[in-house]
Amino acid sequence: MSLRSIWYRLRLPWRTNVYHGSDLVGNMYFEGPPIHAGGKPRRKVIYYDNRSIEQYNPEDIPPMWRSWLTHTRNHAPSIQELQADEIRLRTLRERVRQIEAKEKAIRQAQIQA
Repeated sequence: MSLRSIWYRLRLPWRTNVYHGSDLVGNMYFEGPPIHAGGKPRRKVIYYDNRSIEQYNPEDIPPMWRSWLTHTRNHAPSIQELQADEIRLRTLRERVRQIEAKEKAIRQAQIQA
């Protein structure tokens, strides 16, 4: 855990944003007070490399955190959930690669026949 991460986790009285977690890359996620009375709390991300909003790419944020940011998910994802999802995605990509290779071989066999 970095010193920066520890600093943001401290709940100091003057802070309005509350740290809710980090993803596997190091982006940090916060929740602040709503803009309007009775509204939803504001949620934001601070990128690990301090990039500006102009360089924002939704693919850089894991799907579980994107759903938390948009209030689709009520609770922030845990590191274990993020790791399990990463393993699931790797396995899925490998299976897709294998299926594509099989289909390519079948097409080649059909062309040659």
